[in-house]
Amino acid sequence: MTGYYYTIMLLERGLCLVNAVVFVSFLIQMPGLVGKNGLTPLSVTMRKLENKLRGKSLLQKLYLTPTVFWFSSKEWFLQAVVYTGIISAVLGFMGLFIPLQILICFISYSSIRIIGQPWLGLQMHATIIETDFLYLLVCPFRSINPFALIFGMRFLVWRIMLGCGACKYATGDKTWRNQTAMTYHYYTQPLPNPISWYAHNMPIWFHKMASIATHIIEGPLTFLSFGPGEICRELAFFGNLGLTMMINMTGNYGFLGALTTVQSISLLEDSFFTYWLPFVFPPVPQHLLMASSASPSMISWLLVILSWLVLLPYLGTSLVPLVSTFRGQIPWKKEIVGYLERKTESIKSIQNLITKSSAWIDNTISAIIRNKYMRRIWSKLDEWDTLVSPLSIINRYAKFGSMTTFRWEFVFEGSNDGSSWKEYEFKYKINGPNATPAVIPFHLPGLDWRIWFLPPTLKYGDVSQLPQWFHDFVMALLLGTREVLQLLRYVPFEKPPKYVRVLLYDYQFTGRKPISAAKSADQPSFEGDEDESEEEAEIEGEIEEDDDADADDGSENAGPYNQKKVDKKMWWNRKLLGVVLRPCSLKKAFKEKDSDDEED
Repeated sequence: MTGYYYTIMLLERGLCLVNAVVFVSFLIQMPGLVGKNGLTPLSVTMRKLENKLRGKSLLQKLYLTPTVFWFSSKEWFLQAVVYTGIISAVLGFMGLFIPLQILICFISYSSIRIIGQPWLGLQMHATIIETDFLYLLVCPFRSINPFALIFGMRFLVWRIMLGCGACKYATGDKTWRNQTAMTYHYYTQPLPNPISWYAHNMPIWFHKMASIATHIIEGPLTFLSFGPGEICRELAFFGNLGLTMMINMTGNYGFLGALTTVQSISLLEDSFFTYWLPFVFPPVPQHLLMASSASPSMISWLLVILSWLVLLPYLGTSLVPLVSTFRGQIPWKKEIVGYLERKTESIKSIQNLITKSSAWIDNTISAIIRNKYMRRIWSKLDEWDTLVSPLSIINRYAKFGSMTTFRWEFVFEGSNDGSSWKEYEFKYKINGPNATPAVIPFHLPGLDWRIWFLPPTLKYGDVSQLPQWFHDFVMALLLGTREVLQLLRYVPFEKPPKYVRVLLYDYQFTGRKPISAAKSADQPSFEGDEDESEEEAEIEGEIEEDDDADADDGSENAGPYNQKKVDKKMWWNRKLLGVVLRPCSLKKAFKEKDSDDEED
């Protein structure tokens, strides 16, 4: 008999462990991000939400922005919520009242995510919330109908993988179409690690094979999640595991790999664990088999039916964001049909069959979409999706749909005299050419990730779109705000500098260049003001002088935080593109602030 005792046990404990990691990761950076002296303080965020939702009742506020911080925005309360989440996750991992602990984690992290924007705005932050919710939705029935929980998790894994695969096709990205995406991925991803450099310098055939494997695992292979035999689902599991390991070994993606692995455990059954790991997982005693514990009474059958009635609306509604990812296209259909037609060019009968089959697929899908009953059902599902969207319990998943083909980096520098500039170094973001890329398993640094998103907004010199927190970060450097500076690896000043400027560099790994030219035709150019050319020439001269001094550890005038980390290996080639923010001082910043207040 099929059993899910070990599967559900590992799923529950793994989910609690991931929740603990998520809370600890946030706790480490909490003071500098949302603390009293952070970049987006909790009290300021709640004041903005209060103004935005002025006139709404408390229930309406809790629905539109579900967070417990409506009851208090004090810093002690924020710490209490975070520590409560950590304690609950640890208790759940120990097996104590697991559903209750996951419920507390769900409420706590949903609340933190609301006030933690933009730092907690990534897809993986929403994924942990949806996974917790799905478990809570079905866990009351896990003893009477464990397959409902297992099927729900399999459906979630299928949606995530297929959504990521479909978006790579639906966006029309050329690099994914011609299998060259991975030649760019390793050096343009948010936070590369040392292995990224070696992966980037692998032969071209390796990158093309990696691109093809990604298409297969996130496309056809993911449908094996619902395969008729255990071997099908095990193939889907190992496909997900292999892709997850490849992604997380060659980059820093925090808890994403651990969460995906936990979700994918639902694809396995007890027989897999008892067969391959008999010393760790002995045969389950009959009285513990959840699948056989339900007596065939009327109440049991009613509970089984109820479990599906609870789960099915979630499954149907979650298809809405998935279908939107396809953008009205059938992924890989054109490529597959074209390939078959080329291979059967001399056999007209087979070509006709392929053409008719392709037309039949299009007509069938059109008929389903146009059916009035299906349209009513889909309209209702769309309404439900809109209804639950503020809660983040059903999300759209589409990672790396368009591969970035260039890497621009902000470099923050300080000076006391306006001529000699020293570079700030981040703990995890890319620093100088000789700085070793960071290795940070499970931790997801919000500031370092968010800065990675900023340079693409500077296409064609458009610096007006930089968010407010960027300017607040520059202000924190000028003020020497301790909580913010603790987010950095190296601060080159004992006292705050008089001036801060921000430069824009183009970065590429040393060694092999991507398949395209060093400067891709699709790569945008940064065009600053016309009068900046002389200033940039001076900056380049300063950089050449500073490069000669990089052999020192930089500790002579270092601040009290962390030491500069320099490696003899040349990891990066970088080229100055321009000035993002000209030298600014506290005096200038406060003048601009006062003038803005007068205008308001």
